[in-house]
Amino acid sequence: MTDYNFAKNYENIKDWEFKNQSVSKNVSENYLDQFLDLIKSYPNLILLIKTQKILFVPTLFVLAGVVFVEIVSLVPTINIKRLESKHFEYEDKVNALNEINLDRENKFEILKKHSSLLSNPSPSYLFGFYLQESLPKNVQLLDYIVDNSGFKINANISDLVSTNKFISLLLENKLIDKESIKINRIINQSSNNQSSFSEQAFTDDSIAIEISGKILHLPLKERIESSKSSNDLGNYKKLSNYYNLLELIR
Repeated sequence: MTDYNFAKNYENIKDWEFKNQSVSKNVSENYLDQFLDLIKSYPNLILLIKTQKILFVPTLFVLAGVVFVEIVSLVPTINIKRLESKHFEYEDKVNALNEINLDRENKFEILKKHSSLLSNPSPSYLFGFYLQESLPKNVQLLDYIVDNSGFKINANISDLVSTNKFISLLLENKLIDKESIKINRIINQSSNNQSSFSEQAFTDDSIAIEISGKILHLPLKERIESSKSSNDLGNYKKLSNYYNLLELIR
């Protein structure tokens, strides 16, 4: 290769010579020592750090603040991760509760539409039960009509005393508005003039009477107690269930 080295033809050009450089492998030297040696090799850098603090102090302050915020935020982050499953469980239960309330409102609307069938029926059974308790021995009941608003009774009575007793017992009937009782017709029957109300009279001086009046609507609890005392167990059970349902949804 030296035969082709044309640099010898020029005086101002120096030949390049290859030199073997040995790498020192000092095991005891660590990275910190290398870093300190690097700083010591640049004395102007140390002087720059001492005199130009404005160049790095704000940056270090910002970095320290960011590190502090990140450390503080670790606590809520850990809590969020730890409580995430409970939060999802809470949302599921809230959604289920909302569905239950919506279904409850819908069923309550249906109950309101059909509550009149239970809350305000014709008290025919109770009226007949209490009317039976209002009949003296000498009273023959011919017929009666009852609905939600009122009643009308036709009866034959043996004498005037029994008539007065029958009217007094009607005034004590809890289903009858005593202020509304009215005697529509009263006939003193004789052997020569039989009443059209009945083919059979008690005596020659028996009395045919027609009485009407208004019905009182008992509160639900009283109707339940009356149904139980009158052995109307079917209506008693229905009214009891209705009352319990009302108490449940209030």
